[in-house]
Amino acid sequence: MKHRSKQLILLLAIITGLYACKKKETTPTGVASRVKTFNSEAQLRQALGSFVTGYNHTLFAYGDHEEGDHDFYMAWANTDFGDKPYGATRGILLFRYEDDRTKEQILDRYYANVVVDDPRLNNPLYSNILILTTGNKTKSTWFYRLFALHRGPINKIDEIELSGGFSIVRGAAGEAEWFEQAPEPPTDKEAVTALLNLLEPVPVD
Repeated sequence: MKHRSKQLILLLAIITGLYACKKKETTPTGVASRVKTFNSEAQLRQALGSFVTGYNHTLFAYGDHEEGDHDFYMAWANTDFGDKPYGATRGILLFRYEDDRTKEQILDRYYANVVVDDPRLNNPLYSNILILTTGNKTKSTWFYRLFALHRGPINKIDEIELSGGFSIVRGAAGEAEWFEQAPEPPTDKEAVTALLNLLEPVPVD
């Protein structure tokens, strides 16, 4: 009986250890975040994951990366506009620039937007992150905008905008039916997941 008790204690310890490791792996830690370095469209799509699943027709694919700077504009459609007069799109605009603005000043500038409230953003790792969206997302147009504020000798901001919508060639037959079948805008949870996948912890000196 005593031997079985020791085995039970050992089993519980192993399970607890595995749970702790799993929790550690899925909960990033740090004091601030920044945008990862991307060198190709494929890398960016991989990071966005399911957010761009089904959007396989590249509309734009501009990307440039230099030491300490990056600038991307890419967009994809879920159909070939050469074959069909309608389709949904999802795109990303990503860049970094020098900027001294605080979160409060950004909110003043984009006063018509809505702050995205997601419990994951309570993690100290995202203390420098602000995510905004439009208050009236529709099938035709929607966006999410992330700001990552960096303070140092030179203040900078990483900005990411995810946007999309559904468009139909004006006057095309079946317009109303196609729009009825258009995909809904992403949920806040889906958009935040995609945005956070583009970030990494800022190294601590």
